Amino acid sequence: MSERTPESRLDQVERRLALLEAERAILARLYQYSYALDSGDKAKFMDCFTPDHVRWGGPGGRWTVGQNYRYEGLEAMEYYFDGHTHAPDLIHMHLLAEPLIRIDADRATSESYLIRVDENEDGPYVEAMAKYEDVLVRCDDGEWRIKERHVTVYGWLDRKSSAQALAEVRARNVRKVPPGTTPAM
Repeated sequence: MSERTPESRLDQVERRLALLEAERAILARLYQYSYALDSGDKAKFMDCFTPDHVRWGGPGGRWTVGQNYRYEGLEAMEYYFDGHTHAPDLIHMHLLAEPLIRIDADRATSESYLIRVDENEDGPYVEAMAKYEDVLVRCDDGEWRIKERHVTVYGWLDRKSSAQALAEVRARNVRKVPPGTTPAM
């Protein structure tokens, strides 16, 4: 077994720290996207992307609507932002969940789930669920930005269809509620 020198241990610690810092910066960028979109902060939203950014996606689940779409470049993302709802007109939250980040030098990939919660006169409800598959790059200024985002929408629901979908799932589930269990709904 070879002995590690103090310098080699320090190099390893520095590499591990750099990797952790990169991961944290990537998470911050992914979260910035959601916060900026929901609050209507266009400057912060636009700062999330490389100039050659591409976003595409489409339906991938039983309760989806719409069709495949694609946005290329910053002008297209401005168009996307301007056509999206924001506070205070509509309060919603794009909740990013379970990001899996893989970093290879100045390029990273991330897979994460999205749950979008919207307001309604009857209270909040889940409006959409999706999966993001991202490619991020470290830009010349040292910041990580989204170069590609592929979105698979598994469910795009309104309050009525959410309730209908839940009723359909429950009708198919013939299991009895286990003792000591109180279902959420």
